[in-house]
Amino acid sequence: MKVLLKIVLIFFGLLMYLSFVQATDYDEELKRAKRENKPILLYFYNRYCPYCDMMERNVILDKSVKKIIDNHIVFVWIDGDKRKDLMRNYEVFGFPTVILLEPSGKPISSVPGYIHKENFLKILEYLKDGHYRKMSLKTYLQKKK
Repeated sequence: MKVLLKIVLIFFGLLMYLSFVQATDYDEELKRAKRENKPILLYFYNRYCPYCDMMERNVILDKSVKKIIDNHIVFVWIDGDKRKDLMRNYEVFGFPTVILLEPSGKPISSVPGYIHKENFLKILEYLKDGHYRKMSLKTYLQKKK
């Protein structure tokens, strides 16, 4: 029974994971963001990173998080092992790391490390509502305390 439950949970998690945009072409996703005028969230991960796994399960795959991403943000999964060029370009030194970009591709901010769901939702709100046009992420998060 325990084995069956584990299989069902793994299968469900895999289905939710695959429902997100899995960008095989980073450039194509940047073009889509510009075309749809949506901000971009680059999620750098590594398959051996326990904090990435925790963040994916507890934060990114959460229904409230997924709803905002699906409707307002271009979310790009980037495997750091496969895209060393992007890690250098965005100065990513560890996993997980979130990079926020304007629809034009211009960098807004970088957030290294595990992000709890409450803070991740604030970051998504910052992007979705265009607060990056008026203030830094740091200022926005201080105001949201």
